Order: sequence, then structure tokens, then C-alpha cells
Amino acid sequence: MRTRAGRPEAPVADTPAEANIGPSGEITALAIGCGHLVPPDTIIVERRVETSRGNLTYDFPVAGTASWLCLMSDAIMRRDESKDAYDVVWLIDALGPNRAGDLVMASPLLAGPFAPEVTRQLARLIFDQFFDTDSVGPTAYAEFFESHPGNAERLHAQRSLTALGNALLARGIELNRSTSPP
Repeated sequence: MRTRAGRPEAPVADTPAEANIGPSGEITALAIGCGHLVPPDTIIVERRVETSRGNLTYDFPVAGTASWLCLMSDAIMRRDESKDAYDVVWLIDALGPNRAGDLVMASPLLAGPFAPEVTRQLARLIFDQFFDTDSVGPTAYAEFFESHPGNAERLHAQRSLTALGNALLARGIELNRSTSPP
């Protein structure tokens, strides 16, 4: 029940938002791992937008490709949302695996102290979550389209991430394949 119109309120008890209280008491949008990777890997996307008082150019801070893929790998592991797998495949398809590989390679995360964590998350995404068509990534991707078992969709998802893995390896990004299933 809202008590203060137009003002932020405390989350309702027993809701996911209740677990998302930030360090200064604000409600945060996400309660996921790897969020600490976003600030050093944020890019600015400039767009012309329409406002109630006219148009203006606005700088949108956006997670870079490397940190975003790490966030999604963590989300696939911790949540049961087929859209997470769909979003990963959509991004790789939209950019193409080579452009996605270039963007990951350009991330400052790979040159700093977070590099081992980033490569571990990327390896988890490619060599575990999308390892084969029976892995959670391709299965969730197919379920997003309500095509169970959706073999064509599962194969597409798995191949998209395999292509990303090949693009990363071709750029010298070492991914530990030991995260793949036995």
C-alpha cells in the first residue's frame, strides 16, 4: 500500500526488493553477483531523446560487453529466467561473435585485477552454461520461444556461444575449459 504519493517507499515485506537494499538504504535494481565489474567497464552511449520540454542529447551509462556477459552468466546460474539466456544469444547474434570478441578484448577489466574473475565467468558461460544443447543456456533459450524441446533453437544458442568462445580464443583471451562438464 502506498502511503506517500510521489515519494520512494520501503519495499513491501517478503518481496525480492526487500533483499535489494543498497548500502545507503536505497532500493537497488539488481541483487546479483559480478555487479562490482560494471563501474570500471561502463561505456557511455550518446542518444538524442525527446523530453517534455524538448529534445536533448543524453549520455546513457551502459555496462560494457565483458561485464554484461559476466552479469548474465551469474544470472543464468542464480535465477531461473529463460530471458537471461535469450538476452545473451541475442547480443552475440546482434553484434556478431567477432565484434563481441573485440568489445570484450577492449574491456579494461582484462588488464586489471578482475581479469581472472572475468575470464572465469566467460568460461563458465561458454564452456558450461552453453556447453552443449542439453546445457541450461540452450534449453532456456529454446524455452523462451516456448519450443520445447526446441532442438533448432538449442543448437543455434549453443553455436552462437561456441562462436564467441572461438572469437575470444583467437584474440588471445585464455579461457579455462576446466569449467566444462566432464
